[in-house]
Amino acid sequence: SDEEAARTLLSRERTARDHRPSGGTRARWLLADRVSRVLSEAGVAPSADPAEQMVRLAVPVGPVEPSRWLRGQSLSPKLYWAGRDDGFGVAAVGAADLQESDAPEGAVALHKRLAPLLTSGDPQARYYGGLHFDPLREPDVEWAAFGAYRFVLPRFEVHAGEGEATLVCNLVLPRDAERSADILAQI
Repeated sequence: SDEEAARTLLSRERTARDHRPSGGTRARWLLADRVSRVLSEAGVAPSADPAEQMVRLAVPVGPVEPSRWLRGQSLSPKLYWAGRDDGFGVAAVGAADLQESDAPEGAVALHKRLAPLLTSGDPQARYYGGLHFDPLREPDVEWAAFGAYRFVLPRFEVHAGEGEATLVCNLVLPRDAERSADILAQI
């Protein structure tokens, strides 16, 4: 069950060499608990509305360097974004949702596709990616493999700035209720 997976994950964390959980381990434990609850509720009580909903769960993790955290992660895809002047950075791994296509739809059509999911959840949730700037022009050889567009809603993110960081898990419900054991194991 989801609860057993969370307990197993958490018990492994609590049996670390020094038997004292670090700030990062406590944050992962707290995030696993919140994710488990949300996924259990979604699996037990399916919504009458079949529309997908985005849920963003965030917990404070203390000071973390996003690029260092990113290097220690095994999930793909990986991404990193940093503000130019404010010291704010985001590292992210995995994909809660992936929107990609080789067919150019244009920015307006893509926005219409993403809008229902984006407006269903936390306004701080972000897709990262890009699109072909000129859909009427064939891409250069080095860009051809990227397709017309690709946007990823990361599964996990670390947002850092001003000495504090936040660990985030993005879920898409009800879809992710079926993947609860995998998601909890990734935390």
